[in-house]
Amino acid sequence: MKIRGWAGVGVGGLLVALAGVWGVGARLPQNHRATVSATLSVPADSAWNRIRRVEDWPRWRDLTVEDSGVDHVTVREGGDVVRYRLHEAAPRTLVTTIDTPGLPYGGRWTWTVEDEGEGRSTVTIVEEGEVYSPVFRFVSRYVMGHDATLKAALQELVSSFQPWPKEAQETRG
Repeated sequence: MKIRGWAGVGVGGLLVALAGVWGVGARLPQNHRATVSATLSVPADSAWNRIRRVEDWPRWRDLTVEDSGVDHVTVREGGDVVRYRLHEAAPRTLVTTIDTPGLPYGGRWTWTVEDEGEGRSTVTIVEEGEVYSPVFRFVSRYVMGHDATLKAALQELVSSFQPWPKEAQETRG
């Protein structure tokens, strides 16, 4: 077969694969729910204060706070600028709801800190998310996992309480 023929087969195969991804994604629900938890060797008040002080998020999360107020925060995470509405619910519960139109996703995270006694606490993050594009739904469900971003945020929180070597403390800011 000539090169042009192989190229046509390759392009055709790619189009079929993309159509398959779109078709499977279109059949997935737009909404999902994911939950992650971790027990920390820190008092509940310490974990809660770290989570609720949004202006300090860049100290332990991989993001930049561009604007914050009593009821909102705007962050740059990767290539996205996202505004969240903030609501403190029950004791040690923070609800962050995406308030940015035009994103390919939406939803909210609920952060809860429970006191386990003896200087320990459990942090739980629940995502009630929406993924609008069928292709992104496929990727979120089968490639990344709905809980990938939750796991990363929780790991950043857990790591923020770990002791740092002296040289890392000097460069961490």
